Amino acid sequence: MKIESLAQTLLRLIGLERFIRSIMNNSQDELRLLTLKDAAENLQISKRTLLRMIQKKDVPAFKVGGQWRIRESQFRRWVEQKENGFPPT
Repeated sequence: MKIESLAQTLLRLIGLERFIRSIMNNSQDELRLLTLKDAAENLQISKRTLLRMIQKKDVPAFKVGGQWRIRESQFRRWVEQKENGFPPT
């Protein structure tokens, strides 16, 4: 009886470990940042055009040390919303 109980506990812990790893992987994905150059190349537009879009608040971005950065996860959502014709949130 104790061995079965231990085995069940072990299986729960393994499941918990997998869950924690998946959360950690997702949070690491959330922290990937794109430069203006990276995002402009993705969209196949000039950096200047992208900068204008950012200044008009059409594209979600923020400055780090005076340089624009775009969170990759937000950029992907923004592109998907544009593809589907939905206004950005």
